[in-house]
Amino acid sequence: METTLTITEARRDLSRLVDRLLCGKESALITRAGEPVARVVPIGPPPVTGAQLADKWDSMAHLTPEDAAEMERDILDMRARLNVPPVSQWD
Repeated sequence: METTLTITEARRDLSRLVDRLLCGKESALITRAGEPVARVVPIGPPPVTGAQLADKWDSMAHLTPEDAAEMERDILDMRARLNVPPVSQWD
């Protein structure tokens, strides 16, 4: 959800605007003379680093080879139904 505010409204109610953005996970579009000039969004959680993922890897759930093959079949079936060819970033 996105709220639209003028610069004057945003300046007057900045503290409440930030509270709403953080609680509601919404963004705000700031306008000047009716034209969009900025978007304010919550920053969200920090990204996970590779080192953090490696530390957690052993405790994470892993697919068995059978489950992985079934998941691959399901994905290929869904792509076929949607008539969307597989796309690889390496092609």
